[in-house]
Amino acid sequence: MTLYRRLKSAVRSIDFYLPYLFTCQEEGCEGMPNTNNKLEGTFTDLKKSLNNHSGMNGENRKRFICGFFLALE
Repeated sequence: MTLYRRLKSAVRSIDFYLPYLFTCQEEGCEGMPNTNNKLEGTFTDLKKSLNNHSGMNGENRKRFICGFFLALE
């Protein structure tokens, strides 16, 4: 891919995604975090918990995941 094509692609991407980049700074989003660190941490905890209980079948796994998220509320 030539440099010109890569630059053109980058400019098109910026033009398309720019309205979505700073939504956390809009009105009505005062409590919204500007990173996804908390979400990533939650899924890391879920994956660790599921690894500790690796012998579960599919149905029990679904119930475990539902219970995990209900406990967070």
